[in-house]
Amino acid sequence: MTTGVLCPTPILQFFGNDGKPLVGGKLLLQVGGVNTAGYSDVGLTTALPNPIILNSRGEVATSAGASAQLFLASATTYTLTLSDANSNQLWQATTVAGALASGNAVQSVTASTNITVDNTDPLNPIVSAPGVALLAGAAFTGNVSVAGTITNTSTVNFNT
Repeated sequence: MTTGVLCPTPILQFFGNDGKPLVGGKLLLQVGGVNTAGYSDVGLTTALPNPIILNSRGEVATSAGASAQLFLASATTYTLTLSDANSNQLWQATTVAGALASGNAVQSVTASTNITVDNTDPLNPIVSAPGVALLAGAAFTGNVSVAGTITNTSTVNFNT
């Protein structure tokens, strides 16, 4: 029997506090406090600018503005910092792990915003927050910690 897997977000998209695409926003990638490139290809041969300037759809983009996938080096822990077009920091994720598909990725996000979980369809929950990439169909496993406010929530089930 063949089983399916959850499709990861192919192109990361970010939104501002107004809920609109974060046009001109900046995504800075660092490892150990040092600016470190992300790549647009799985072979890690085509580096993206750092910080990555988000395009007219608020998506990760090449220096020419074309939407691009974001690949990270495996077994490397990154700090990602998202800022608006005026360099005002929206959030910082301090433990983003570049992992192979079969590995585990851990992410810790500190944000001064509300997180919304829409679990109308329990098989396809939608997690969103201003300035944060949309995670549709997100599956939560293990320990989940939430600090702050969760709004517009129906029953939310986290797998443990």
